[in-house]
Amino acid sequence: KNDNDNVTQQQQKTKQNQKNNSKNKTQRGDLLITHRGLSGPAALRLSSFAAQELHQCKYRGTILINFIPDLTQKEVYDALCYYASLQDVRRKNVGTAPPRRRRRRQQLSHGYDSLPLSESFMDVLPDLPKRLWFSLITTSQIDPNTKWSQLSKKQRISLSQVLTSLPIHFHGKDTNKEEFVTAGGVMLSNVDLKRMESKQVPGLFFVGEVLNVDGVTGGFNFQNCWTSGYVAGVAAADSALLMEKKEEI
Repeated sequence: KNDNDNVTQQQQKTKQNQKNNSKNKTQRGDLLITHRGLSGPAALRLSSFAAQELHQCKYRGTILINFIPDLTQKEVYDALCYYASLQDVRRKNVGTAPPRRRRRRQQLSHGYDSLPLSESFMDVLPDLPKRLWFSLITTSQIDPNTKWSQLSKKQRISLSQVLTSLPIHFHGKDTNKEEFVTAGGVMLSNVDLKRMESKQVPGLFFVGEVLNVDGVTGGFNFQNCWTSGYVAGVAAADSALLMEKKEEI
Protein backbone atom coordinates (compact mmCIF):
# COMPACT_ATOMS: atom_id res chain seq x y z
CA LYS A 1 0.00 0.00 0.00
CA ASN A 2 1.33 3.43 -0.92
CA ASP A 3 0.21 6.32 1.28
CA ASN A 4 2.01 8.92 -0.83
CA ASP A 5 -0.35 9.05 -3.81
CA ASN A 6 0.30 12.04 -6.06
CA VAL A 7 2.91 13.78 -3.92
CA THR A 8 4.88 16.47 -5.72
CA GLN A 9 8.44 17.22 -4.67
CA GLN A 10 10.36 20.20 -5.97
CA GLN A 11 14.02 20.20 -6.96
CA GLN A 12 14.77 16.54 -6.42
CA LYS A 13 17.81 14.89 -7.92
CA THR A 14 17.22 11.48 -9.46
CA LYS A 15 19.88 9.10 -10.67
CA GLN A 16 19.46 5.83 -12.48
CA ASN A 17 21.96 3.12 -11.63
CA GLN A 18 22.93 0.64 -14.33
CA LYS A 19 24.82 -2.52 -13.40
CA ASN A 20 26.41 -2.73 -16.83
CA ASN A 21 26.84 0.98 -17.41
CA SER A 22 29.39 3.05 -15.51
CA LYS A 23 27.80 6.27 -16.75
CA ASN A 24 24.79 6.81 -14.52
CA LYS A 25 22.13 9.26 -15.67
CA THR A 26 21.26 12.15 -13.37
CA GLN A 27 18.46 14.69 -13.54
CA ARG A 28 17.27 17.41 -11.19
CA GLY A 29 13.81 18.91 -10.97
CA ASP A 30 10.25 18.41 -9.76
CA LEU A 31 9.25 14.83 -8.99
CA LEU A 32 5.73 13.43 -8.76
CA ILE A 33 5.24 10.34 -6.59
CA THR A 34 2.05 8.53 -7.57
CA HIS A 35 0.38 5.26 -6.62
CA ARG A 36 1.77 3.74 -9.84
CA GLY A 37 5.35 5.03 -9.75
CA LEU A 38 7.44 8.13 -10.39
CA SER A 39 6.55 10.91 -12.81
CA GLY A 40 7.05 14.65 -13.23
CA PRO A 41 9.73 16.60 -15.15
CA ALA A 42 12.74 14.94 -13.47
CA ALA A 43 11.48 11.40 -14.09
CA LEU A 44 10.38 12.19 -17.66
CA ARG A 45 13.72 13.78 -18.56
CA LEU A 46 15.60 10.86 -17.00
CA SER A 47 13.56 8.35 -19.00
CA SER A 48 14.21 10.41 -22.14
CA PHE A 49 17.99 10.63 -21.82
CA ALA A 50 18.24 6.99 -20.69
CA ALA A 51 15.73 5.61 -23.22
CA GLN A 52 18.19 3.23 -24.91
CA GLU A 53 19.64 1.98 -21.63
CA LEU A 54 16.18 1.44 -20.14
CA HIS A 55 15.15 -0.58 -23.19
CA GLN A 56 18.28 -2.71 -22.92
CA CYS A 57 17.70 -3.53 -19.25
CA LYS A 58 14.00 -4.21 -19.94
CA TYR A 59 12.96 -1.36 -17.68
CA ARG A 60 14.35 -2.89 -14.51
CA GLY A 61 16.82 -1.16 -12.23
CA THR A 62 17.25 1.23 -9.33
CA ILE A 63 16.72 4.97 -9.07
CA LEU A 64 18.40 6.99 -6.31
CA ILE A 65 16.47 10.03 -5.12
CA ASN A 66 18.22 12.93 -3.39
CA PHE A 67 15.67 15.12 -1.62
CA ILE A 68 18.31 17.70 -0.61
CA PRO A 69 20.70 17.91 -3.62
CA ASP A 70 22.38 21.10 -2.42
CA LEU A 71 23.92 19.40 0.62
CA THR A 72 26.13 16.37 1.09
CA GLN A 73 25.07 13.51 3.33
CA LYS A 74 27.52 14.70 6.00
CA GLU A 75 26.03 18.20 5.90
CA VAL A 76 22.52 16.79 6.20
CA TYR A 77 23.63 14.65 9.16
CA ASP A 78 25.14 17.71 10.88
CA ALA A 79 21.96 19.67 10.16
CA LEU A 80 19.79 16.95 11.69
CA CYS A 81 21.95 17.02 14.82
CA TYR A 82 21.65 20.79 14.97
CA TYR A 83 17.88 20.71 14.42
CA ALA A 84 17.41 18.07 17.13
CA SER A 85 19.28 20.28 19.60
CA LEU A 86 16.93 23.26 19.24
CA GLN A 87 15.07 23.98 22.44
CA ASP A 88 11.60 24.03 20.87
CA VAL A 89 12.25 20.85 18.90
CA ARG A 90 13.98 18.48 21.33
CA ARG A 91 10.79 17.16 22.92
CA LYS A 92 8.79 16.86 19.71
CA ASN A 93 8.18 13.52 18.03
CA VAL A 94 10.13 12.95 14.84
CA GLY A 95 6.98 11.84 13.06
CA THR A 96 4.99 14.97 13.94
CA ALA A 97 6.25 17.01 10.99
CA PRO A 98 9.43 17.41 8.90
CA PRO A 99 11.83 20.32 9.55
CA ARG A 100 10.64 23.52 7.93
CA ARG A 101 12.50 26.43 6.37
CA ARG A 102 10.75 28.89 8.69
CA ARG A 103 13.41 28.18 11.32
CA ARG A 104 15.93 30.53 9.72
CA ARG A 105 13.48 33.37 9.28
CA GLN A 106 12.35 33.09 12.89
CA GLN A 107 15.86 33.28 14.26
CA LEU A 108 16.79 36.15 11.94
CA SER A 109 13.80 38.09 13.24
CA HIS A 110 15.24 37.73 16.74
CA GLY A 111 18.36 39.59 15.71
CA TYR A 112 20.94 36.82 15.16
CA ASP A 113 23.87 38.26 13.18
CA SER A 114 25.37 34.88 12.32
CA LEU A 115 23.94 31.39 12.17
CA PRO A 116 25.57 27.94 12.25
CA LEU A 117 26.44 26.38 8.91
CA SER A 118 23.83 23.71 9.58
CA GLU A 119 21.19 26.41 9.46
CA SER A 120 21.58 26.39 5.65
CA PHE A 121 19.76 23.07 5.82
CA MET A 122 16.56 24.99 6.54
CA ASP A 123 17.01 27.08 3.38
CA VAL A 124 17.30 24.18 0.94
CA LEU A 125 15.09 21.57 2.57
CA PRO A 126 12.01 21.03 0.40
CA ASP A 127 8.60 21.31 2.03
CA LEU A 128 8.17 17.57 2.42
CA PRO A 129 4.54 16.48 2.76
CA LYS A 130 3.81 14.86 6.11
CA ARG A 131 2.89 11.50 4.56
CA LEU A 132 6.15 11.39 2.62
CA TRP A 133 8.16 12.40 5.68
CA PHE A 134 6.45 9.62 7.67
CA SER A 135 7.48 7.09 5.00
CA LEU A 136 11.06 8.37 4.97
CA ILE A 137 11.54 8.06 8.72
CA THR A 138 9.99 4.58 8.80
CA THR A 139 12.28 3.59 5.94
CA SER A 140 15.12 4.86 8.15
CA GLN A 141 14.03 2.38 10.84
CA ILE A 142 12.89 5.20 13.14
CA ASP A 143 9.78 5.01 15.32
CA PRO A 144 7.68 8.11 14.49
CA ASN A 145 7.02 8.55 18.23
CA THR A 146 10.72 8.93 18.99
CA LYS A 147 11.69 12.34 20.35
CA TRP A 148 14.18 14.34 18.28
CA SER A 149 16.52 14.46 21.28
CA GLN A 150 16.39 10.66 21.56
CA LEU A 151 17.61 9.92 18.04
CA SER A 152 20.75 7.81 18.12
CA LYS A 153 23.76 8.47 15.92
CA LYS A 154 22.90 5.39 13.87
CA GLN A 155 19.35 6.64 13.29
CA ARG A 156 20.55 10.10 12.23
CA ILE A 157 23.00 8.55 9.80
CA SER A 158 20.26 6.34 8.41
CA LEU A 159 17.89 9.29 7.98
CA SER A 160 20.56 11.40 6.28
CA GLN A 161 21.24 8.52 3.88
CA VAL A 162 17.55 8.16 3.03
CA LEU A 163 17.20 11.92 2.46
CA THR A 164 20.18 12.08 0.10
CA SER A 165 20.19 8.67 -1.58
CA LEU A 166 16.87 6.83 -1.36
CA PRO A 167 16.95 3.70 -3.55
CA ILE A 168 13.76 3.01 -5.50
CA HIS A 169 13.64 -0.25 -7.44
CA PHE A 170 11.59 -0.09 -10.62
CA HIS A 171 10.26 -2.71 -12.99
CA GLY A 172 8.28 -1.93 -16.08
CA LYS A 173 6.94 1.30 -17.53
CA ASP A 174 3.62 3.04 -17.87
CA THR A 175 1.13 2.24 -20.62
CA ASN A 176 1.41 3.75 -24.09
CA LYS A 177 -1.49 6.09 -23.32
CA GLU A 178 0.61 7.78 -20.63
CA GLU A 179 3.85 8.11 -22.64
CA PHE A 180 4.34 11.44 -24.40
CA VAL A 181 6.95 10.55 -27.04
CA THR A 182 8.73 7.53 -28.51
CA ALA A 183 12.50 7.15 -28.88
CA GLY A 184 14.19 5.78 -31.99
CA GLY A 185 13.19 5.96 -35.64
CA VAL A 186 14.68 7.01 -38.97
CA MET A 187 18.19 8.39 -38.49
CA LEU A 188 18.49 12.10 -39.27
CA SER A 189 21.66 11.41 -41.26
CA ASN A 190 19.45 9.63 -43.82
CA VAL A 191 17.15 12.62 -44.24
CA ASP A 192 17.52 15.91 -46.12
CA LEU A 193 16.43 18.15 -43.24
CA LYS A 194 15.71 21.09 -45.57
CA ARG A 195 12.97 19.01 -47.20
CA MET A 196 12.48 16.14 -44.71
CA GLU A 197 13.02 13.86 -47.70
CA SER A 198 14.78 10.51 -47.73
CA LYS A 199 18.28 10.61 -49.21
CA GLN A 200 17.89 7.02 -50.39
CA VAL A 201 14.33 7.15 -51.79
CA PRO A 202 13.38 10.42 -53.54
CA GLY A 203 9.76 11.39 -52.93
CA LEU A 204 9.62 9.68 -49.54
CA PHE A 205 9.22 12.11 -46.64
CA PHE A 206 9.52 11.59 -42.88
CA VAL A 207 8.01 13.75 -40.13
CA GLY A 208 7.30 13.76 -36.41
CA GLU A 209 7.93 10.71 -34.26
CA VAL A 210 8.86 8.48 -37.17
CA LEU A 211 12.22 10.29 -36.97
CA ASN A 212 14.86 9.53 -34.37
CA VAL A 213 13.96 12.69 -32.45
CA ASP A 214 12.60 12.85 -28.91
CA GLY A 215 12.74 15.99 -26.84
CA VAL A 216 12.13 16.53 -23.15
CA THR A 217 8.70 17.50 -21.88
CA GLY A 218 7.68 21.08 -22.53
CA GLY A 219 6.16 21.18 -26.03
CA PHE A 220 9.34 20.39 -27.95
CA ASN A 221 7.91 17.20 -29.46
CA PHE A 222 4.76 18.98 -30.62
CA GLN A 223 6.92 21.63 -32.25
CA ASN A 224 9.00 18.95 -33.97
CA CYS A 225 5.85 17.41 -35.44
CA TRP A 226 4.42 20.74 -36.58
CA THR A 227 7.63 22.08 -38.08
CA SER A 228 8.79 18.89 -39.79
CA GLY A 229 5.25 18.34 -41.08
CA TYR A 230 5.15 21.83 -42.59
CA VAL A 231 8.58 21.48 -44.21
CA ALA A 232 7.73 18.04 -45.61
CA GLY A 233 4.32 19.23 -46.85
CA VAL A 234 5.80 22.14 -48.78
CA ALA A 235 8.56 19.95 -50.21
CA ALA A 236 6.11 17.21 -51.21
CA ALA A 237 3.87 19.76 -52.96
CA ASP A 238 6.86 21.17 -54.83
CA SER A 239 7.87 17.65 -55.89
CA ALA A 240 4.33 16.92 -57.11
CA LEU A 241 4.22 20.12 -59.16
CA LEU A 242 7.62 19.36 -60.65
CA MET A 243 6.46 15.88 -61.66
CA GLU A 244 3.34 17.32 -63.31
CA LYS A 245 5.45 19.73 -65.36
CA LYS A 246 7.72 16.91 -66.48
CA GLU A 247 4.70 14.84 -67.55
CA GLU A 248 3.29 17.76 -69.55
CA ILE A 249 6.59 18.13 -71.35
